[in-house]
Amino acid sequence: MGIESYDARISLFYRIRPDLTQDELAVLLTVDRLYRNLPDDLPDFRKRYAHLDPAILKRPHEGITFTRVAAERGGADRLRQKLNDYLNIKFHDIKHPRSYAANVLSFKRKSLVATEILDEILLRAALPAPIVEVFREREEVRTCHDFYEMLRLYQRAADERLRYEVLRKLGLIVLIARINRSVELAELEIRKREIWQAFDKRLRSTPKGKKHYFYWLTPANRIVCTTDERRARSAYREATEARRRHACGVLPLQRFGCRPFRTYSGVQVLHMEIRNKFRFEGRLSYTSCVEKMVRKNLEFPNQVHDAIGIKIVVEREEHVHGIIRDLESFLGGSSTRKQEKNTYHRFGKHRLKEDSPPRYFVWKAIYDIPLPHPSVAPLRRILSQTRGIRPARQELQNRLRHLLDNPKDFVIEVQIQDIGSYLLSIARGSPTEHARLKTDQIRSNSFYKFFPSEVYARELQRLKQRLLRPC
Repeated sequence: MGIESYDARISLFYRIRPDLTQDELAVLLTVDRLYRNLPDDLPDFRKRYAHLDPAILKRPHEGITFTRVAAERGGADRLRQKLNDYLNIKFHDIKHPRSYAANVLSFKRKSLVATEILDEILLRAALPAPIVEVFREREEVRTCHDFYEMLRLYQRAADERLRYEVLRKLGLIVLIARINRSVELAELEIRKREIWQAFDKRLRSTPKGKKHYFYWLTPANRIVCTTDERRARSAYREATEARRRHACGVLPLQRFGCRPFRTYSGVQVLHMEIRNKFRFEGRLSYTSCVEKMVRKNLEFPNQVHDAIGIKIVVEREEHVHGIIRDLESFLGGSSTRKQEKNTYHRFGKHRLKEDSPPRYFVWKAIYDIPLPHPSVAPLRRILSQTRGIRPARQELQNRLRHLLDNPKDFVIEVQIQDIGSYLLSIARGSPTEHARLKTDQIRSNSFYKFFPSEVYARELQRLKQRLLRPC
């Protein structure tokens, strides 16, 4: 929607209802934007994720067992047995089926997680509250955690939205089960510690110091930083006045503390951090992984290669190559490096002018790292308790030797940034702030896959009509 179109729409809205508040106007303009540009990969996504394809509401997909069972006639016991057969296939291996009572407990846990994912997607999309209410999962689906009751809800549903939300929830439950089979979630924090210890030991040659950067944004949203607090406060006041003149939001002077060190080759690292993609605000969260799979049309959880990520921050871009050499001195050389990518690659290019767009750069790649097999530590504990039981001890020792001789590859993502780009990624109000980039990713792609226009656009229009109705 161009500037002229905005002007015309705003004028029209005020002619229909002159007492519109600014918040109501923002909702109306957002409604007009949603579903205007759908992602190009939507047809491909729906082939891969049939449960999230609204078309199956009109012509059932033959590969979806749930819809086949829903179309059958039979008593509650017979239907529960069919549903339990389905859960055993999705939740367990083929040799160890479990009862419906046991499976439904696991189903409930995953059902709660599915709802949490949808809530977090809406939160990260940063939509106005009245629009969020339109998209929020229906209460009947939200509170339904028994598979048979979900089937009955689907069979009785009078509208397509309710049936779509049942299928979407089931699709997410199945995806969560697949993630659990592919990723050792309980071990990720252990793996994170092992990786951090390896990087810290093999990169750091000098003790950690302490350094503070003070930073702020120019009217062009470029980052300016210094370690001199007095100079920072003076320059920040000038930048604040300039932002006011340019009608930009005024932000506080921001501060970042780091502990620089030098690598064994002499390159200075300003900051190093590690994250677990399945942790959010100190708790287990599937949202980032599921959103990425949906956004990128990934069919298998093991295609997500950044469950653990390391970020290394250097002072200048030209130091990035030195860090790569340092990394590969203990990661096994370039043969272990996959999917190398430079975002806005600028090595060797001229510096941009003050009024140019923000300069943002990140180098990243995927690495295979051999780590001890996760069974090594438990086996050693068991061995310490089996003294005197010779046959069992010998068997355990043979197994331990095999595991020690065959470490397990673990895939991590490594990112390297210069300090300016890193500060842009954490600066409040920056166009490249991490939270804003995530919002943009969701609003441009995955949002439309979780909340398809065929199901929700009509209700959005009802919201618009309510807001334009004279008070």
